[in-house]
Order: sequence, then C-alpha cells, then structure tokens
Amino acid sequence: MSYQYDQYLAKHKENVKNGFEWLQTNLPELVKDIPNLGWQCGFAHDQSKSEPDEYEAYDAYFYGNNRSFKVVQEYRKAWLLHLHRNPHHWQHWVLVNDDPKEGEILIEMPVNYIFEMVCDWWAFSWAKGNLQEIFKWYDEHKNYMKLHPNTRKKVEEILSKIKEKMDGGLELMHHGIKGQKWGVRNGPPYPLDERKETVEKTGESGIVKKTVSGHSGNPPKGTPNSISDHITDEGTVKARAFMMRLVGKQLKFIQQIMEILNIIHMAIMGSMSIIMNGIMRQVGELVIKQRKYLKKSGRRMKIFYE
Repeated sequence: MSYQYDQYLAKHKENVKNGFEWLQTNLPELVKDIPNLGWQCGFAHDQSKSEPDEYEAYDAYFYGNNRSFKVVQEYRKAWLLHLHRNPHHWQHWVLVNDDPKEGEILIEMPVNYIFEMVCDWWAFSWAKGNLQEIFKWYDEHKNYMKLHPNTRKKVEEILSKIKEKMDGGLELMHHGIKGQKWGVRNGPPYPLDERKETVEKTGESGIVKKTVSGHSGNPPKGTPNSISDHITDEGTVKARAFMMRLVGKQLKFIQQIMEILNIIHMAIMGSMSIIMNGIMRQVGELVIKQRKYLKKSGRRMKIFYE
C-alpha cells in the first residue's frame, strides 16, 4: 500500500467528478436526463481499483520502482480485470468471438457510460491543467479505439459541444480555487505510461466483421462484473446491482474475518493439544520411572529382611 497511489486514486476520482460538474454547469442540456450519471462519476467511478486484486498490481507497477517481468504481468492481469468490471471503458464492449468467421462485434455503449468514459479521459487534462488537451488526445487515439458507430458519434458530439463552449469565449463556472487555471490540482502525478505499443494484425484476426446496435442483457447472476449484470433493457445502469456488489464485498470481508478467527482458534486448540500431550507424556515417563524405582526398592527390602 502506498500513499502516492492512494493520492492518485483520490485525485483522479475528484477530477472525474469535476468534469461531470463542469458539464452540469456549462452544458446542462447534455446530462440532465441521464439517470445515475452523477452517482457514477461522483461515487462509483473506479471503485474496483481499491480491491486487492487490482490495487496491489497497480501500486507495484506505477510506484514500486520495479518493472520486472512478474510486476508487468500482474499489472496486465489487473488491467484486464478492471476492464471486465468497469463498463465505462470502450474495451468492455468489444466482443471477441471464438469463431474467426464471426470476428469481433462492437456493442453500442449506453449513454451514461459514454459520458463517464469522456469524464474519465478528461480527468487527465484536469490533472495537467489544460482542459483543451483532451481534443488532441482523442485525435491521436480515435483510430485505434474500437467503437460502435453510434457510440463514436455520441463521443464526438459530446467533445464537439465541450470545445464549442470553451472556444465561445463565455465565462465558465470554475470548480477549482480562485486564480487557478482550469483543472489544476495539487497532488502526485498521474501514472501515465508514455510507452506506445502497436498491435500487429494478420489475416482476419482483429478485423471487425459486424456491429450490433443496442444490447439486452440477461438477468444478473452473482457479482455484477459483466455487461448484462449492469444494464437494464433501456440501457441504463442498475444501481441495485452495484449496491448488491457492495453488500457482497461486506459479506466477503466478514467471511474472511471469520476464517481468520477460525484459524486462530484452531491454532490455539492445536497448541493446547500439543501442550497437553507433552504434559501427559512427561507424567507417563515419571510414572514408569516411579514404578521401576518401587520395584528396585522392593527387591532391596526383600534382600534386607532375608
């Protein structure tokens, strides 16, 4: 556990919330009718990064001063797990089929997750003190992203509205402190990896064969870590599913505590058993010695009287 990573998580969540509040203040017509969006951006965003199977790998990779093979592999596993758990990442909505003839299917993202994704991207611009940076960042990454056409259209519509508002020269509401530039925040640097990796595609692998508009999920089962566990038929987030997940975490924590107590109890009982066995063994040895002594003493008394 590191103080630096804790600070990063807190600042990142704060900047995601700031982005959402900026939209609420300056472009309220875009977000006013989207259910659960404020809760997602203000509370639930990246909650899974606090779980040990994500936290420890991220902390070691970004703040452990060690990029060994093991550290890198553990980080990649944690990142993949994070993508599966969090629908505000576009990778969450790319279905890779087993059959190469079907290729990849891009599923349309619900609008609430699209806005959370944009606020997530934008948070890094806030951290650097330049809210305009997101537009350059998107231009550099848009061709790599695998987005459903409707999702891409919505993303670019949101970014266009933000840029238009900023370029309009209007006085915008500021969520920082007086005299501060847009998005400037004190705190540790965000763990941006400057390395650029390229994906090599051969044959038909990696080719998007078709896209699917919309998604109707199955009833939730277990922990809501899948697409269908998060989405209603209308494409909105299931707040109940997230609450069930939080309750599940508490129950899991209690179960872990009970297991630890049980182990301690067994250790104590085991130790007591070992101690008692040792005592009984020593008592037995003393009894045997006493018997031998009495036998010898008996013989001596018999000889003496004879």
